[in-house]
Amino acid sequence: MKYVHESMKKNPVVVMVVCLLFGWTGAHRFMVGDKGIAISQLLTFGWFGFWWIDLFFMWNRTLAYNAAIDRLLERDRNRQRMLEAVIEKGKISTRSKADIEDIL
Repeated sequence: MKYVHESMKKNPVVVMVVCLLFGWTGAHRFMVGDKGIAISQLLTFGWFGFWWIDLFFMWNRTLAYNAAIDRLLERDRNRQRMLEAVIEKGKISTRSKADIEDIL
């Protein structure tokens, strides 16, 4: 299970500045979780100088990354609400509560 937190979201302006300053290293791609592309940029010095192309894509890529974080956070909130509802109705034993909380 992937654990997420609100602080994992990235500011698109910061990602763009990192892209502008360190684009050839792929640092901006590491920031949004694109490890494969980031490693290829790092090993090829920014795709042999064509890293600046990322300036056109990184704003939307960062927004998509943040949207994915929001979906995962909402999923976790829904799971917690469901667990609390089941516990509240008393349909689960104390021992099972601990087991389910460990799973979540």
